[in-house]
Amino acid sequence: MLNPAIDYRQALVAIGFTRRPANAIAYSTEELRALALAATDPRAQLAMHSDKRILSDADGNFLMYAERGKFSILLRDVMSPQHCREEHRGALLRSWLNQAKERGLRPIVYQATACLLDRLSELGLDYKAYKLGEEALVDLRAFSLEGGDFKALRQNIRKSAASGLHFELHASASEDLVASASAISTQWLQAKSATEKGFSIAPFNALALRGMPLACVYQDGKLVAFASVHLGAGCEQMAIDLMRHGNDAPRGCMDLLFVRLMEWGKAQGYQDFNLGMSPLVNVQDDEIAHKGTWSALAGKIAAHGESHYNFKGLRRFKEKWQPEWHSRYLLVPHRRHAASAMMACTLQISGGKRALLKI
Repeated sequence: MLNPAIDYRQALVAIGFTRRPANAIAYSTEELRALALAATDPRAQLAMHSDKRILSDADGNFLMYAERGKFSILLRDVMSPQHCREEHRGALLRSWLNQAKERGLRPIVYQATACLLDRLSELGLDYKAYKLGEEALVDLRAFSLEGGDFKALRQNIRKSAASGLHFELHASASEDLVASASAISTQWLQAKSATEKGFSIAPFNALALRGMPLACVYQDGKLVAFASVHLGAGCEQMAIDLMRHGNDAPRGCMDLLFVRLMEWGKAQGYQDFNLGMSPLVNVQDDEIAHKGTWSALAGKIAAHGESHYNFKGLRRFKEKWQPEWHSRYLLVPHRRHAASAMMACTLQISGGKRALLKI
């Protein structure tokens, strides 16, 4: 049984975790897992993939970043355990900024919040914000399938049960389960002619999945779909990251997975369910972000990339859960860096390969 109330900060003490110098990039698997599970933001668990560098302090705050070309790319924000003091976040940001300066790199932020933009301003830095898209959060405290808006979903769930679909949340993925998920992941990639991404998108990683919660859909005892589940400490937020289905997965299986997982999260006391990003939406309608050429470029990417990335379909799938949408930004120190910074982020996500923009 999963225990969302567990104090994962105890794990930091148990493994003797100590502050690392600002230029240290080597952390053990146990240290990364303990840091990630202690954070209230479930996206902190992206730290368990080896394509990022880590800076941390003795209180369990840490940040994830990568160096690509002329840039040091911070992912999202400082990740913190509960009751973190704001000055500690600022101190860690300054460590990262100073390190980038020492290495002759331009510090930029990918998928930043408006709050981080304010924090950088308080540090005396005038960053420019360019909107990447919006992140969807479902309020689990109010989540219910009752009412006319969710009639179609209720029908899908009934049809799923009638077709022999069964949902199960595994508190700790076993080696056998990870092997079955790996086969489905390979099918999914081949069907979409896709390759694994990274940095802001979790790739299939057997080592990271093993021992972590895995939401699964079975048909007649056979695994047909799965999603990795990230649980933020303190029950503030939960998220799905890696999400894949096999070629023989029936329609509606992902609806079943999401509904049952949201119901479980609500019962456990989680506040929000993070559905992830919807890229390049409402880029023009934002009070903070710069527009102009950026807005035109975003529109062209969305139009020409639709056949490959299905921007509209992704948005529709997330909208049916009636989430609140929160803007996420690319932050750069000067507007002339925006295009090259976006290219650096895209290359980092694609592993250095030429690829469509993945936000």
